[in-house]
Amino acid sequence: MLVVRPGGPATLEALLAEARRRPGRLSFASTGPGGTPHLAAELLKLRAGVDITHVAYRGAAPTITAMLAGEIDMTFLDVPVLLPHIRDGKLRPLCVTARERAAVLPEVPTTAEAGLPGVEVENWYSMLAPAGTPTGRVTRLAWAVRDVLAPESETARRFVEMGSRIVNAGPEEAGAFIQAEIAKWAEVIRVANIRPD
Repeated sequence: MLVVRPGGPATLEALLAEARRRPGRLSFASTGPGGTPHLAAELLKLRAGVDITHVAYRGAAPTITAMLAGEIDMTFLDVPVLLPHIRDGKLRPLCVTARERAAVLPEVPTTAEAGLPGVEVENWYSMLAPAGTPTGRVTRLAWAVRDVLAPESETARRFVEMGSRIVNAGPEEAGAFIQAEIAKWAEVIRVANIRPD
């Protein structure tokens, strides 16, 4: 989710307009170079054609502290981490970077709904098996995971309450998704010239 401090722009459109008026003057916090929050902001910069300065912190807690202190203009972090600060009115959500709105904050639009399609960034988890695992075993594992994460299950309910979204994909769909993610982030890393520290 993309958040700004209270008093910051009220919409993604307003944030981007300000970034265009003041190239390089707005800042975004990340939890460290090359992490998901950093890559999310670089993807936003790439798709929107704006220049926003990166300030790296060592984790989510210092990033949030900097946001609450007004040192930084914006950040991307996971919904569960941001939720208490949003509910307290200390941070303002502009959009969620998922394909769908977050169930815990249904009033917050997606980036596409906010006017910037192509900025989808989600922390995702997938269960993988070693290469060469027989297809039958992979299929049985996939069905077992589907059962555990079925919409009516307690496990699924707990994930949704925390702000997660469950996509119960099969092996082929998951493999295609992973390949698309690799291609997307390779482009962002190349364009932003991100290098390991």
